[in-house]
Amino acid sequence: MGTRPDPNWNRWVLQSVIDHYKTNVSDPNTVPFLVDGIDVRDEAWMNQPDRVELRVNGPDTKELSAGCWRLWVGVNIQFLSMMGQESKNRYDLETLVGLFMEYTDTPIPVYRLGTGVEDDATLIECLKPRRELSNAVRSVFFGQIDQDELMTQAQIDARYEMLIQV
Repeated sequence: MGTRPDPNWNRWVLQSVIDHYKTNVSDPNTVPFLVDGIDVRDEAWMNQPDRVELRVNGPDTKELSAGCWRLWVGVNIQFLSMMGQESKNRYDLETLVGLFMEYTDTPIPVYRLGTGVEDDATLIECLKPRRELSNAVRSVFFGQIDQDELMTQAQIDARYEMLIQV
């Protein structure tokens, strides 16, 4: 085959996924949004009554033919919501998950983002949900995990694919 994965792909994918959700969905004035591995889970964060955490796994790379690469990326969004507040709507968590689902089950543009010479913000390609999987994008509601903690949890788990010709 002959080419190597671009060492910038990880950063470009991660930053593009973060930007996708922060631009389209997340309103920090409504629900705090944390990126696992980048943002800090301090005491103030942990005491928020509702919060969203984003994790990006990959990309896993495979050269399919000379210069043609397949990247697989996993995106996990964790939702945590305190129970028992009088001003709270029982369906706030489901509504929030639905809002994120709208932007998860769509292509995510990947740009050359960063501060390096090669980071010119041009579009590389789009991450697309892996439609060959019956559950490429799914939401799961866990409810209250621990009977001693008044916290409900849900998550969105999505698997994407992107083909790049170099």
